[in-house]
Amino acid sequence: MRIHSLSTAILDEIFAGPVPEATMAKLKSTQYSLRKLRLAALVQVIASETDWEHAWQILADADEDRPDVVRDVLMHPPVGVWLVSALRSGKGLEYFDRLTEAVRTGIPGTLHRTQSQGIELDVVIDDSDPYREFGEPLQPQPLGPAELAGWRRLLDEAWDLLTERHKPYARELSAGLSAIVPISSGRRIAGASSRAAFGGVALSPKDNATALAEVLIHEMQHSKINAVLDLLPLQDGDSGRMYYAPWRSDSRPLIGTLHGIYAFASVVEFWEVERFADRTAEFTFAYRRHQVSEATANIAGAPDLTEHGRRLADAVSARMARCHESTVDPELMEIVTQITDDHRAIWELRHNERDQAAVEHMASAWLSHSTAPELPKVVRVRPGEQTMSTSVRLEMLKAKALEQDHADTDGPDAAYVRGDHDGARAGYVARIRQEPGDIHAWAGLALTTKSFVPDATFAVYQQIRARGWQAPDPVELAAWMNSELHRVGVAVGAD
Repeated sequence: MRIHSLSTAILDEIFAGPVPEATMAKLKSTQYSLRKLRLAALVQVIASETDWEHAWQILADADEDRPDVVRDVLMHPPVGVWLVSALRSGKGLEYFDRLTEAVRTGIPGTLHRTQSQGIELDVVIDDSDPYREFGEPLQPQPLGPAELAGWRRLLDEAWDLLTERHKPYARELSAGLSAIVPISSGRRIAGASSRAAFGGVALSPKDNATALAEVLIHEMQHSKINAVLDLLPLQDGDSGRMYYAPWRSDSRPLIGTLHGIYAFASVVEFWEVERFADRTAEFTFAYRRHQVSEATANIAGAPDLTEHGRRLADAVSARMARCHESTVDPELMEIVTQITDDHRAIWELRHNERDQAAVEHMASAWLSHSTAPELPKVVRVRPGEQTMSTSVRLEMLKAKALEQDHADTDGPDAAYVRGDHDGARAGYVARIRQEPGDIHAWAGLALTTKSFVPDATFAVYQQIRARGWQAPDPVELAAWMNSELHRVGVAVGAD
């Protein structure tokens, strides 16, 4: 049994971006030890319940004669998922037979080997393992010849792109990626990975090689951080505090946010190189850069971060500072800021919970024509499910960013996108009068009104209505609440 650790120098190398083969080999070695440990633990758990000795002997003998074969079998990503599942539930023990068969005949699936610029990628396209999608066991869904040919062609093209323009990431993938799982029909996700499935990525079909290259880089970062987390903590305890991640609609725990900023930092670096391809590439670079920078700033002072967690956040911050040296069309950058401000305003309306007593006090002050007290502080960030919903305003902003045609309507969203903030403001107020709970209208009002704190204003507005009084003008209420006589409460990451 080996004891594994990561030096500060190795950690800093990991946090700084793509790693060389030697560092990836160290991470894989720790994962292999962990899988063997879990397999031994599972055998102890099931010793009195099943006939495991024959399968165990096959593995043990093979490990003596062909240790590289056993290593490949046990390191196949779904095997890690099975081990965790079996240890928790005691089910799926028939999978032992699959392991012994793989030792004899090889890992099921289609081995895809591609080489470019002297860098080779060996991956299994897995369409049969029960645990291939990192969850409950599934039936095999064999790819047809045309589907398989499509995956091979796209992987070849993506590998050419990566080895030509992103060599450090190509070398990292060559050393770390071992399996690609085509997502079963009906599920539309860009990509997925699992802490138990180092080196594996589940993917929906991609339209082009660039999209495939991006998601392979992104998911490999999750595998690296998961391997780090198996050795040392990045968070001290769990306070339950939730954070804002600009690429998601739900609130996220600290570890989830760290995962996101680290993975998307590599995406930003990918698009920094690709940004000259077209307007979409430049927009994606600017958009992801803005998101990662904002999320990193949000967690910079998080008290739950360990020293290693702070080192990760600091490393990402330094990487983004370097990426900010690359210029972007100022008009495009303005639209990116509008999009991200819009997303954050809607998120705050959904998730920020303000001090109820302070909300009631402020409502009373408004009704008595008193001076506005201090803004109610955020006392909790509510959890919530990830949604795929969008808005007309967001779609119109993205179309404008990409210089595409978009619907030219007379509503407040169209007025905002055209730059007519006065007209948009009047339209959003009218929408709120008609539907006081329309958070997209409240977010739009915040975009067009200086010093407007949407969730705080929304809470006080609803409190005044709940008391049976005539609803105030939202803009007048916001101006009164945001007088210079008080300070604004913290919007994200509050206790």
